[in-house]
Amino acid sequence: MVRSFLENVFGRAPRGSIGAAWDGGRLMAARPAGEGGKTFFSAEAPDAVRSASVWARLKSEGFHGAPVTAVFPQHLLVVKTLDLPSADPAEVREMAALEASRRIPLPPEEILTDIHIVSTDSNGSSKVMLFAARREDVSRWLETFRAAGLAPERLEPSSLALAPLLRRAASAGETLLGLEAAAGAVTFVLFQDGVLRFVRSLPVSAEELETEAGGDRFSREVRDTLLACRREHTLSDTVRVLAGGSPGLFRLLPGVLPWPSEPFPGVPEGFLPSAVGAVLLPHDGSPNLLPPEDREGRVNRRRRRESVSFASLAAAGLVVATAWGAGELQAKKRRLSLLETRWSSVAGQVRELEKMESRLELIRRRAGTVGDLPQLVAALNKVLPPRVFLTGLNFERGISAELQGEATTLAEAVASVNALEKSGLFHKVKLISSNARPVNGRDLVEFRVHLSLGEESA
Repeated sequence: MVRSFLENVFGRAPRGSIGAAWDGGRLMAARPAGEGGKTFFSAEAPDAVRSASVWARLKSEGFHGAPVTAVFPQHLLVVKTLDLPSADPAEVREMAALEASRRIPLPPEEILTDIHIVSTDSNGSSKVMLFAARREDVSRWLETFRAAGLAPERLEPSSLALAPLLRRAASAGETLLGLEAAAGAVTFVLFQDGVLRFVRSLPVSAEELETEAGGDRFSREVRDTLLACRREHTLSDTVRVLAGGSPGLFRLLPGVLPWPSEPFPGVPEGFLPSAVGAVLLPHDGSPNLLPPEDREGRVNRRRRRESVSFASLAAAGLVVATAWGAGELQAKKRRLSLLETRWSSVAGQVRELEKMESRLELIRRRAGTVGDLPQLVAALNKVLPPRVFLTGLNFERGISAELQGEATTLAEAVASVNALEKSGLFHKVKLISSNARPVNGRDLVEFRVHLSLGEESA
C-alpha cells in the first residue's frame, strides 16, 4: 500500500532503458523488445557534431523518454585487478580509491574511477577490478552522445556491458570468451562460473582487421592474450566463443582460436553487442564512469521534474516515518557499530601489510641494483612490455638514468612504470611526464621516467 501511494505521488519510473554506443562514426542504440517502436538503431554520427536528423530519427523510432546507459570503450581504460581485505562494498570502494591514487601515475583530478567486485570469499576478502579513465576522454565521449540528443545517466566500460549477454547465453558451468571489434580496438573478456574473470583490450581496430598486416597483428595479440589468460584461469576444451562488431572478426577467428565462434545471440550483424548488453545492466552496483558533477546534475533535474506539492510531500513523509522510522534508526545504529568494529580490524591488517611492504622493498634494494649501462639496457629489455619502445636514455653511472619511451595506449605506459617499480632493480621510479599526440589517425603516448640507481642526495 505504501509503495502504491508513493508511485501515485511521484510517478512510475520509465519502462525499460536505452543502451547506446559510438563506434567512431556511427551511433548505435538498443532498447528492450516489446515496448513499441524499433529495437535497434544505427546512424552516421560524426564526433561531437549535432545532427538534427539523427535526433529526429531517435525520437520517431522510440529511443527517448527512458534512462540512457552509454558504453565507454575498453581501450581508453586502465584496468587493475586488486585483492582487498574486506567484503563490505563501501569499505572495498574506499580501499580501491586509495589504490587508484597509488597505482595510476596521473593527478586524481584528471582521472575518473569505479570498481567491479568479481568475488568475495569466506575469509572476508574481495577480488576487484578497478577501472580508470582520463576525464578528458570521458568528456569527449559524452559530448558525442549529447550531440545526438542523448543524455546518458550511466557510462559503463564496454567489457562490463558484454557480461549480461554472456550470462544470458551461458549454460551451467560453461566457460565463454567474448570478443567485440570496434573502431578503436578489440575487447577480449573471459566469462567463467557466472562471473567476468578476465578483461583485455587488443590494439587492433575494426578497419585494420580487413588488412593483411592487421590480421597478422590480431593473431599475435590473441595468442599472447590466451597465454596470459591461461596463466590465471583454467580453460577447458569446450570453451564457447561469442563475437560481434566488425564482420572481419569472424574471418580471422578460425585461424587463431582452437574453438569455433558464433555471433552474440540476438545482436544484428555489424552491431556492437555492448550497446545491447547495456540495456540489461543493473543500475545499482555496476561501474559508472559518469563524472560526479554530471550525476548531481541529472539527479537535480529529475527532482525538479518529479516535484510535488508540499502537502503531498508531507503526507509521503508521514507514511514513511510511521512505517519505518524507529526500526530504521536502530538498524543504522547497529550497522554503524559493526562498520566501526570491522574498520578497526582492517586498519590493523593494513598497517601490518605496509610494514611488510617496507621490509620487502629494503630487501629488494639490498639484493642488487643496476650499476653500468649494459646492465641497464639488458634490464630494460627484459622488464618493459613488448609494445613499448625506448626512444632515448640519459645515464649517470651508479646514480640515475632518465628514459624516454613511446606506447600505443596510456594503459601500456602505466604498465611500463609499474613493471619498472616491481622489478626491484631501482631505488626509485618516477613518471616525469606523459603526453598523447596523434600519429596516423591514432594517439601515441610519449612518456619520460626517472630511475634512481643509488641513494641520491636530497
